[in-house]
Amino acid sequence: MKFYDITRELFSTPVYPGDPVPEHEWLKQIKNGDSSNLTYLKLCAHNATHMDAPRHFVEGGRTIDELELSQVMGMCSVVEYDGMLDAKTARALICGKEKRYFSKEIVVYFRRKRHRYLPMRGSDF
Repeated sequence: MKFYDITRELFSTPVYPGDPVPEHEWLKQIKNGDSSNLTYLKLCAHNATHMDAPRHFVEGGRTIDELELSQVMGMCSVVEYDGMLDAKTARALICGKEKRYFSKEIVVYFRRKRHRYLPMRGSDF
């Protein structure tokens, strides 16, 4: 299986309007005589590449730590969409007019069309 790195760099990716800009501070550095490097990060969970937990949109939905990795890893399809995304719209995009069929083993990732030109690491995507 080939893996594709579709991540965006944290500190150079634009933030969503109203969200705070990510910050980082070195707490320890080997070059300064410390035994390890340690960084303090302060950021919104929606910076750069991220996955929205069900709880982001559904009251009482599962949080990221409650999801099994097997539910978000594996064969996938990327669907581009730029409107408001809710469960009904997501279902229509996956199974709608194009008659796509995704088995339970396929992970579907939604990517906003307006983000396609933002810088990404790697050249495979």
